[in-house]
Amino acid sequence: MRRIIALMSCVVMSVTLSISSAFAKDVEYRLPSSVTPTFQKIHLNIDPDAADYSGVTVIDISVNTPTKKVGFYQEDLTVTQAFLTQGDTTIALTVSEGDYNMNWGEAESDIAKGDYQLNIQFKGKVNTSSDGMYLSRFEENNYIFTQFEDMHARKAFPSF
Repeated sequence: MRRIIALMSCVVMSVTLSISSAFAKDVEYRLPSSVTPTFQKIHLNIDPDAADYSGVTVIDISVNTPTKKVGFYQEDLTVTQAFLTQGDTTIALTVSEGDYNMNWGEAESDIAKGDYQLNIQFKGKVNTSSDGMYLSRFEENNYIFTQFEDMHARKAFPSF
């Protein structure tokens, strides 16, 4: 009797798992491998007494396969300008927000395979909770601290 109950339990579990996996949504949480970052420079204009800040990041990328879109992560920032450079050539990008903090810089035509610099200018607000880039006060002075564990860096600047 115990064997029959154990066998039936296994059958029910198998059917339940196969049904749930059939209805599971295939979600992409990672940026596509068509573009690979190789180096990133970040410049932040921060005033501890101001609620807002601005910055620019330049990310060296390799386009591995021709694409119209370059993806990057950011959360709660305003991208004011984005473009690619390759030598003397500049390619304007139109930025749109996607799911899971993914953003997409789209060119008018395909971006050829090769090495580029992704330039992103942005604005943000200093966080009041202790993640990303946040404000702390001590003895009447304001200080800016950072907490970039997990995925909190994307709250301070765009990144891969």
